[in-house]
Amino acid sequence: MNVFLMSAGVAVALAVALLLVLGFRSSAKQRAIWKGWDEPDASGLTLFQVKCETALVDLLARRGLELTGRDLEDLGGEPKHHSIRADLGDTPWRIWIDDTEFCLAGPDDGPFHGWLHLASWAYRTPEDLISGVVTHVESVLETLPRVAAQQ
Repeated sequence: MNVFLMSAGVAVALAVALLLVLGFRSSAKQRAIWKGWDEPDASGLTLFQVKCETALVDLLARRGLELTGRDLEDLGGEPKHHSIRADLGDTPWRIWIDDTEFCLAGPDDGPFHGWLHLASWAYRTPEDLISGVVTHVESVLETLPRVAAQQ
């Protein structure tokens, strides 16, 4: 019985923490912080997407890799907006950068069991989210052989 009550207490604590995070994302302060980062420009990309892709390109270049197979998926709507899709070089990992979200997919036996999703509501600022993206992609790249060392 005590184990059940302890598990219920943990579940309640996690639910409260999630509500706090979601409440922060919906607050006026959070919306103000993200203002200008989450609206597509004439190209259909948000400032978040542009800055996130640039940070990934820089990270990959330091590893002797580049984004390959990059394309834009038209997500429709007005104003038009796109999702950036690309591969992390010749690795088995693929990325998606949406308006204010990032996804990474790869082998099921790899880091994050092959799937990672990061979203704006879980990060205080756009810069924090981009830093989280770079940190997580870097951890995936650390599991791969260094390309530069092979050249």
